[in-house]
Amino acid sequence: MYYVANGVCTVDIVDQAKKLNKNIRNLLPGDHFGEIGMIYGTPRTATVLSKNYSTLAKMSLEIYHDLTTEYPTMVTALKEHIYSRYDDPLTLFCKESLERIPYFQNIGNEAIYDVMFTLTKRF
Repeated sequence: MYYVANGVCTVDIVDQAKKLNKNIRNLLPGDHFGEIGMIYGTPRTATVLSKNYSTLAKMSLEIYHDLTTEYPTMVTALKEHIYSRYDDPLTLFCKESLERIPYFQNIGNEAIYDVMFTLTKRF
């Protein structure tokens, strides 16, 4: 997981219809990325590129586990950030598709996102 200390980074995802990278947001000092990989143990869901000179801080998986053991509310806060901030078309499509399945209706964001980020996506 990385924290932007200085500079601007872009977050790009692949537009499956056009097979092109699509910028979905910019990250500024104080922002972070890589939390999905840390929380769900999955490959990255986007590409983050520096637009200029940037300074990043890296949190290793070992440090993440140490911190979340000592401060379990950190995981909850990161998940809440994912639920409220990740609004790219692919994430919204996957979430809406899962919520249409009767079994997944009314199970809450935590379970929906757990399923969504641990399934293997095929296009």
